[in-house]
Amino acid sequence: MATVSFVYEPNLGPLNHALKAVGLGRFAQAWLGQESTAVSAIIAMSQWQGFGYSTLLFAVAIQRIPSEIYGAAAIDGVGPIRRFVHVTVPLVREMTGLMAIVTISGAFQVFNEVMVMTAGGPNNSTQVLGTWLYRSGFVRNNFGYAAAVATVLFVITLGIAVAQLWVTRRRRVEW
Repeated sequence: MATVSFVYEPNLGPLNHALKAVGLGRFAQAWLGQESTAVSAIIAMSQWQGFGYSTLLFAVAIQRIPSEIYGAAAIDGVGPIRRFVHVTVPLVREMTGLMAIVTISGAFQVFNEVMVMTAGGPNNSTQVLGTWLYRSGFVRNNFGYAAAVATVLFVITLGIAVAQLWVTRRRRVEW
C-alpha cells in the first residue's frame, strides 16, 4: 500500500503528473494532505483494490448461467440489453447480495488502508472505527473503551448483514 501513497504524492506522484500531462494541472494537489480530498483518495484506492475480486466473482456467477437460457431468450427475440436485464441480472442476484454484504462490512472494518496512508489524518478527517479502536486501545491504553468500540463495530456490521440478507431473501432462482 505504500506504493499507492506514492501515486498520490504531490510532487513526484504519477496521478498529479498525469493530470498535468493532459492539461488538467489545475486539479493537481496534495491528495492525502488535505481534509477535503483524503477520504476520497482512500476510498478510490480501496475500491480499486477490491475491483478484481468482485469482477472475478461476477464473472464466475455469469459463467454458471446455462447457455440454453440465453439461447431460448434469443429465439424469443429478446435483444442483448433486455437479455442482460431480464436473464443475467436476476440469475446473479445471490452474488450481488453477497458482494453487497462483503463490501459494506469491509467498509466498516477498513483499517490497513487508512493506517498506512494517513494514520487518520489530516486533522482526523480519515479517522474510521478501526483506527479509533486502535488508538483507544493500543495508543491510549483505554482497553475498555476500545472493547466498547469493537462491540459497536460488530453490532453495526451484523445488523447490516442481517438487513441485507433479509432484503435479498427471495427464493433462489433454479434452472
